[in-house]
Amino acid sequence: MNLQELKISSYLMKILSFEDKSYEKICKLNLSLKSRTDAYILLTFLNEWGCRQFIKDQHNVAASNLIRWYKMNEKKLPKYNIQLINISDKSIEGFAPLFDDLMKIHASTDKRSHRKSVGPVGAAKALFCLRIHAFPPWDNPIIDHFEFERNGVDYCRYLMYIKGNILELQNECNQLNIELNQIPMILNRPSITLVKLIDEYLWLTITRKFDPKKIIELIK
Repeated sequence: MNLQELKISSYLMKILSFEDKSYEKICKLNLSLKSRTDAYILLTFLNEWGCRQFIKDQHNVAASNLIRWYKMNEKKLPKYNIQLINISDKSIEGFAPLFDDLMKIHASTDKRSHRKSVGPVGAAKALFCLRIHAFPPWDNPIIDHFEFERNGVDYCRYLMYIKGNILELQNECNQLNIELNQIPMILNRPSITLVKLIDEYLWLTITRKFDPKKIIELIK
């Protein structure tokens, strides 16, 4: 991934406006999950992002469990404004247990009395809401593409992969004499974080099988 490819994916996502309104709302809130209000906001966002395991009339159950998880793990999470690129590899590896605990949380019970858990996709999206600069979401096509297991260890491997991409972008920025943190503004997406921009690129190229290189070749 390079800056030109990221520019194309960002431009397309801006046109398509997938999930941006919900995301931009979350970005302004700095959710803490210390209150039921924040937990309900998070659950509403997750529903809007396709997480059907959080049955709407059972949000009270999921909210209680999420608040309990947050109180136990708040000190293990990075500070809100910390960028993924600034988190050490050792610290990233340490996120695996809290991810595993989060994905196992009871989210709801369906009409057949089957218990639904937060799950690996729901856990990543929840972390993405709580720490918008540090945790990217993932989906099943992306998990399968990288041949990851659906657990905390491999989510941390994914974090390392995203961090590696950011480091490559930083090297490119250094050559162009621009600041890494200027990328969202350069792409006319000032409210979008770097991890979100990379998530958009991966969603387009892996989940939707779009190849930005084809557009680059057409431009040439």
